[in-house]
Amino acid sequence: MTKREIVNDILDYFCFTGVKRKKYGRRLLRLTKQVLFEKYDELLLTRKLHNIKILQAYYFGILDGDKTFEFRFNDRNYKKGDFVHFKIVLPNGKILPKFDDCVYEITYILDCGILFEKMSAYCIFSIKERKDLFFNFDTEKVEKRRS
Repeated sequence: MTKREIVNDILDYFCFTGVKRKKYGRRLLRLTKQVLFEKYDELLLTRKLHNIKILQAYYFGILDGDKTFEFRFNDRNYKKGDFVHFKIVLPNGKILPKFDDCVYEITYILDCGILFEKMSAYCIFSIKERKDLFFNFDTEKVEKRRS
């Protein structure tokens, strides 16, 4: 998602939750938009981060760019815009420590309950690599890359 799309989504959210355009006027919306653009970096880094395990074979598909989706049990309440960091699991069950610092953004979520009634606890989400961000293993948080 671009910066403009995120700001417009936030403004739409406020418009649908009781803040009316007519009551507060366009000037307030312009000021709100300006503040959101200025605070974009802070808002970006406060999104939820999901550290999830993935088998090595599937992760290499993601690295190659062939696999742009993930089918998961939705016990973490995945949302569009959340970040995902994968922990690679070897076939023998060991986790590779500090293998990759790539961070992926969830760009779309499909609730499987819509397709199959018995699979309502599962979801499919599409992911996109965020090259401007990385996973800091020491703090276990998402941070911006320095150029």
